[in-house]
Amino acid sequence: MANIALIVGAGSGLSASLARLFTKEGFSVALAARQIDKLSELSDEIGAVSFAADASKPDQVEQLFKDVEQKLGVPTVVVYNPSWRVRGSLVELNPADVAKTLEITAYGGFLVAQAAAKRQLAVGGGAIFLQVLPPVLRVILSLHRLQWVNLLYGVWLKALPVNWLLRIST
Repeated sequence: MANIALIVGAGSGLSASLARLFTKEGFSVALAARQIDKLSELSDEIGAVSFAADASKPDQVEQLFKDVEQKLGVPTVVVYNPSWRVRGSLVELNPADVAKTLEITAYGGFLVAQAAAKRQLAVGGGAIFLQVLPPVLRVILSLHRLQWVNLLYGVWLKALPVNWLLRIST
């Protein structure tokens, strides 16, 4: 099986560093973001393929995985790193902004993990690295009976979100 990494929510920070590391380790790299124009320099630098997708939209997540499979194959590693954060005190936060944060960070994480797990289970395994809210991870684990290992428990922004590593195996 070829080593293929898909980074969803790719940008210029952590995602770019991971993309460079995966390339150095011999992986083919797919980058996905809502706006891929920001990825052209990184894609050119490491020979990655870029895909436009909004991870909070089920049809776009499904199409993303189909496109990556067609172009590179089933991703053996999937990194979920999109974010939309709101800042402010509890009493000042706009509920619509909070809903968007949850939709992108939590629901999008579920959609991508589900799509990745289905494909990885079909080919014998893989790994999913998620930056999501802890309750979302519990839902994902219970729905797919996945084995979680060595949780990378880096807490961000005073407990939200948390980084998790899932190992998918049959």
